[in-house]
Amino acid sequence: MDNVKDGELLIDEKVNSLLNKMSLKEKAAQLTQFFGRAMYEKKSDTIEMKEFFKKALSGNGIGLLYGVQRCDAVAGVNKDSILTWKQSVKLLNEIQKINMENTPHKIPLLFAEECSHGLMAYDATVYPVPLCIGCSFNDRLYEKMTAAIAEEARYRGVTITYSPVFECVRDIRWGRTEETFGEDTYLCMRMGLKGMDGLTEKGKYGKKSVVPAVKHFAVHGCPEGGINVAYTSVGQRELNEVWLEPFKRAVEHGARALITSYNEIDGVPMCANKELIKDTLKDKWNFNGFVFSDLGAVEMLKDVYHVAKDYKQATLIAFKSGIDIDMLGECYNNYLAELVEDGKITLKELDDAVKRILKLKFELGLFESPYIDEKKTGKKVRNKAGEKIALDMAREGIVLLKNEDNILPLNENQNICLIGPNADNVYNQLGDYTAFQNRKNIVTIKDGMEKFIKNIPYASGCKVRSGNEEMFSEAKKIIEKSQIVIAVMGGSSSRFDSDDCIDSFTGQAIIKSANESDMECGEGVDRCTLTLPNPQLDLLKEVVRQKKKLIVVYISGRPISDPFVDEYADAVFYAPYPGQYAGLAVAELIFGKINPSGRLCLSIPKDAGQLPLYYCRKPSVKLKQGYVEMDAEAKYEFGFGLSYTDFAFGELKIIKADKNCVTAKINVTNIGNLKGKETVQLYLSKEVSEVTRPEFLLKGFEKVELEPNETKTVKFKLTYNELKVFGKDNTWKVESGKYCLSAGKSSKNIISKAYFEIKE
Repeated sequence: MDNVKDGELLIDEKVNSLLNKMSLKEKAAQLTQFFGRAMYEKKSDTIEMKEFFKKALSGNGIGLLYGVQRCDAVAGVNKDSILTWKQSVKLLNEIQKINMENTPHKIPLLFAEECSHGLMAYDATVYPVPLCIGCSFNDRLYEKMTAAIAEEARYRGVTITYSPVFECVRDIRWGRTEETFGEDTYLCMRMGLKGMDGLTEKGKYGKKSVVPAVKHFAVHGCPEGGINVAYTSVGQRELNEVWLEPFKRAVEHGARALITSYNEIDGVPMCANKELIKDTLKDKWNFNGFVFSDLGAVEMLKDVYHVAKDYKQATLIAFKSGIDIDMLGECYNNYLAELVEDGKITLKELDDAVKRILKLKFELGLFESPYIDEKKTGKKVRNKAGEKIALDMAREGIVLLKNEDNILPLNENQNICLIGPNADNVYNQLGDYTAFQNRKNIVTIKDGMEKFIKNIPYASGCKVRSGNEEMFSEAKKIIEKSQIVIAVMGGSSSRFDSDDCIDSFTGQAIIKSANESDMECGEGVDRCTLTLPNPQLDLLKEVVRQKKKLIVVYISGRPISDPFVDEYADAVFYAPYPGQYAGLAVAELIFGKINPSGRLCLSIPKDAGQLPLYYCRKPSVKLKQGYVEMDAEAKYEFGFGLSYTDFAFGELKIIKADKNCVTAKINVTNIGNLKGKETVQLYLSKEVSEVTRPEFLLKGFEKVELEPNETKTVKFKLTYNELKVFGKDNTWKVESGKYCLSAGKSSKNIISKAYFEIKE
């Protein structure tokens, strides 16, 4: 028996031995997670843990703590109650010490934090949001990014994080669009798998790992009407091919934790969906990790969905459906042991759930080393390597959508001014799930522009959703004195001005009017239109009235689709919340120090009435037929993005083709005068299939950097997973017949095609 299996056997023996000693209530406690930020108070420079929390730690213990370091309005944190990294590390060690010294079997806590685009804590590196990462089409860079996040987070005591998101988005009115990698299943899956590799050192769950809890299982990204948590209904084929397949691949890749979604599917809330969680995920796919409910979702079985008469029944339904851990709720803590005593849940069922979490704690080395080395932590907080990755990801994830008459790049000697609500707003460029940050660590667009033009004329002109005459007049004056206006517009997912607009239970935003909050995106902030709010549009109309050249930079968590901007702007960038170095990246792109290489990871419609809109719709949609008012095609298609140079593709050639593997290659040449990066996109289609298929699907991509006149050969390999289809008999198969591979610059701009046949 090899060493790995020997190690696993030893851990299994330790788990079983420990389990046999634990009481019923201790076992139930291991399946409970508290909100750590609510467990203490910061008073001046002292931190006091609440008495009920000390008692809980000193009694049966707790399995997990979430958000001890979380630092935003949802956590009830203001500028006076921020924890520095030194304070948070010291606090975590104190909490762990009480737990280890006062519980019967000294089972260490798992500390969970949000890390989707950096550790959500004060003084941590803030990376671009997943939507920006998706637009980078650079999965290798994302792996480096998640490895840097894991290093910083683990040195600060974090052992589990709620990311990556493996689901795609199919209705961009949804406020959580920014949390996804875009609209395509293959892209989201490939990014997600690389994210897992970075967080776990390519699947090693050890002392340097942060456990990725992949989410949201399942069908969360196409809510009815684009409204968060709304009803979803999908057929078996779409369910399996679009929504479940990424999670199946994550399980095969070694996933050990998973979070369910809030929504219901065809009338069944996910926390009650035994068919998907227990029967499919655990039994059919052999998932050996543990499943979280989302925050408070078990309680929602009673309070929202009314499928349980009380919280005790909600606990029974959720547990029997396969939910192992109740995230931040009280149900499992209050009722799980009682349900075992009542005979409603067997001891074996409870033990199976507890084993999953105990095993992971052993693998992470927490029983041997439960405490954080406070002396080493400082070397890993905001380290230069991570910050360089944050800048590089911003550079690669920003998409140039329009460049009329090659107005860009600009030069520093032109008469330029800067306006817009997102030009000098720290939190409006960082996205949702961001903590309070030290201002000196953030480079706004204004900061970035001033590295090229000192004292650039600037006025915000308005806020995201509101404004006044004084703000407008100030902007009008600087517009009059300039020839080129850079307008940084868009949205905001910032919760830092919305303390009174936060649901205290779920943490979702509650937006009633522009006077309450500037948010127009983020969890719980959904839109029915995609145009710019009127104050921003009025500002741009003033630029056009004065006949100035207009460069628009959209910073937002979902695409903005505004006909006025499409018609009158001379150049447009789309920058999905590019993180702490957004300003430097945007300035470098505008002045040509960096060549734009971002490509859209989702389709941008002409109008919200076209939604849902995504490139891989079925042929029956009849795109050419369209609507009475307009056609049904996107304004900017999936995969689109401009560059300051140009690339030529050679002929796509098939090297090998059978039902287990298809390989192909194509040459790409930079035929322009500047170094640049091109994303070669590979799409697959089939001539005839037993079930209807999208016209084509992304099955490969490769981002290559080329000097002027340089040529590189790009190779693709499609395995069984890329070729298979969910057939009429509800099983996966690779069909025989004729196929087509298409290589291009976007889903619409196909350059070369090659055909192959798979025989019986």
